[in-house]
Amino acid sequence: MDQLLNDYYRAFDCTGILITDGEGIVIQVEERFNDTYGLPPETLVGKSVFDLEKEKVFNPSIAAIVIRTKEDATVVQELQNGQKVIVTAFPILDDAGDIKKVVTFTRGIDEYIAYINRYEELNRKIDLCNRNLNDVGFIFEDDTQDIITTNKEFQQAIENIKKAAQYDVSIVIEGETGVGKSLLARKCHSMSKFSGGKFVEINCSALPESLIESELFGYEKGAFTGADKDGKPGLIEVAANGTLFLDEVSDLPLASQGKLLQVLQQKIIRRVGGTKDIEVTCRFIAATNKDLEKEVEKKNFREDLWYRINTVSCEIPPLRQRRDDIIPLSKELLSKANKKHGTNKMFSNSALRCLTNYSWPGNVRELENMVSRLVIISPNNLITQEDLPNYISEASVECGSPKKEDVDILNITDLKVALEGYEAEIIKAFYEKKGSSVNLAKALNISQSSAARKIRKYVTRDQQDDEC
Repeated sequence: MDQLLNDYYRAFDCTGILITDGEGIVIQVEERFNDTYGLPPETLVGKSVFDLEKEKVFNPSIAAIVIRTKEDATVVQELQNGQKVIVTAFPILDDAGDIKKVVTFTRGIDEYIAYINRYEELNRKIDLCNRNLNDVGFIFEDDTQDIITTNKEFQQAIENIKKAAQYDVSIVIEGETGVGKSLLARKCHSMSKFSGGKFVEINCSALPESLIESELFGYEKGAFTGADKDGKPGLIEVAANGTLFLDEVSDLPLASQGKLLQVLQQKIIRRVGGTKDIEVTCRFIAATNKDLEKEVEKKNFREDLWYRINTVSCEIPPLRQRRDDIIPLSKELLSKANKKHGTNKMFSNSALRCLTNYSWPGNVRELENMVSRLVIISPNNLITQEDLPNYISEASVECGSPKKEDVDILNITDLKVALEGYEAEIIKAFYEKKGSSVNLAKALNISQSSAARKIRKYVTRDQQDDEC
């Protein structure tokens, strides 16, 4: 094996390297490729990656994607044994700009995830160091600037949080599941004088009633059967000098609500089975997807606790009520997913219109999961309407071809990718109607060879006629 391949192995910790020519014919396979794919190199040399993709040997073929796009690409590939791997490929171009070779290398997905986790852990440590440095001089930073919204109600909620963050007051955040209550609570914590302490989150609806008090207040050794022999501090103690975030606070049992009220009033707790009062100092933020005033009327929530925690309250509108936020949110989430997975994908305008027309019952959490899934499973750099699930793409009859006034010009960050995206939509739409490179060439006033080349680039292999 030549020095180039050895350099790739050391740099990327590969488990297999494959090289094709500009037409997708395999010309070289590294021996260790067999360890991952179970395919001896001699069985692949001379074959087309397009044929291997059809046979599901490569699902999908990263080399085929690069040949169509002339761009570097990274995908999650499923092997015939069900195992998944991360595959990256890049083109080697000649002086004329045509693809001369495509080099692909494979990494185990566990190793890839481990690298990502180590990278994110390093970033968290850097953020913590920066936060501690700021605490020395108490530099107040606006940590809500990366919350994307043009909705006036949400903007007002953010302003209330920014003001309340500077004071030791309890806060209630209301909104449907998935709208971002936890995110806003974390932002409040990071902007407050409690940012040097821990942010402790507990979902009150996820804990059995029998465990809530021991989790919140802790317990002494021998307090009950099965208790830790040394006892255990409660989450309120753990959050000392920090923030305790009580998500779905409306699901707290009435008895626990009474004890929480006592903590808020007296700033002391007593562990289960204990006799000693423990002083606590932490910020309380509560969140709920229910109307607490109505819960009070129904006697499901203590009125005195409601008045005590409701010093400052804000409500986050659901995503369906702030549709203007969907496109910028989708692009921001896509940007983060691209950075995380090493990809360079973008949305077509028709896909963005479909996302806007969908109701998003799961709110931002559902949108975030959808974007992450599309980055992993979409075969090309351009995410189109065809890549969306049917229940989203069929959400509106208006998800057709892009209109001139719908082009989001000011948000383009890469002209080449944007132009290729628009070209791809045009080629796909005309090819679906015209059905051949000859007819497409006449319709678009281009040569037949150019039409055939663009069809191979933008139209999936199983949609192409034999002439292409």
